[in-house]
Amino acid sequence: MSHVARISWRPDSDIATGSHQIASCSLLVDSKLSVWDLGRGFVPEWVVEEHDAPIT
Repeated sequence: MSHVARISWRPDSDIATGSHQIASCSLLVDSKLSVWDLGRGFVPEWVVEEHDAPIT
């Protein structure tokens, strides 16, 4: 578990389903980008692990 470095909000990602997503990344621990559905906040909906350096 690490601190969140950046967060981006996409409130109207899917109007038909009412999905609201945010994307987050870690500051130091890893280079993963996690996309979260706020209706299911306990586990990321998507995780991108292709980066080999911190996300900026």
